[in-house]
Amino acid sequence: MIKLSGRLNELLKHIDGESVADVGCDHGKIAVYCALKGKRTVATDISEQSLRKAEQLAKKHSAELKTVLCDGLTGIENGEVENVLIAGMGGIEIVKILSDGFAHNKKYKKYVLSPNSEAKAVREFLQTEKIGISRDYVIEDMNKFYSIIVAGDCDFKPLNDFELEFGMEYKTCEASKKRLKKEYMQLKPIADKLAGDSKRRFILLENLNEIVRTE
Repeated sequence: MIKLSGRLNELLKHIDGESVADVGCDHGKIAVYCALKGKRTVATDISEQSLRKAEQLAKKHSAELKTVLCDGLTGIENGEVENVLIAGMGGIEIVKILSDGFAHNKKYKKYVLSPNSEAKAVREFLQTEKIGISRDYVIEDMNKFYSIIVAGDCDFKPLNDFELEFGMEYKTCEASKKRLKKEYMQLKPIADKLAGDSKRRFILLENLNEIVRTE
């Protein structure tokens, strides 16, 4: 069986149903793993080289995998899959993929999203589209922090400023609290030099007394 990192295993926990599209599949590990578990799986990427890697991995493990060379969701039909997984890219890029798909009436039952930056932008987009978020938390894997946002599988609920900035589970997720405290300690010495969004975020961090100022 394919060996997966802690992050990839965590993402897999949220992929249910019978079908999934791995958008921006890169090496194709999750896509091939899902195919081996009997899910109808589509792997897409804008890079032909990445798709070839995914196809080679599928062949090695005798997995049935559909690959599509395309940008974002353009190669996936509306309703073709139940789950859409987008991980390993920035939040702005994830928003663009979803926005372009929505503009062509491409919507799916569940979205498993893991932005490596700008997670707030993803939350803002989901809020604008009135898409409910069921999970929004952080994991730590190999000394790195990863945001995971699961959406579309629950009713919509407005987020407050802190949830929008830090994630819905910022108070209860241990990895999230650890990351926020680390960020606060890094920003505190240069607080007087911060401006714009960075300053606003620091002010919000300062209000998380029970998280960032605990020993």
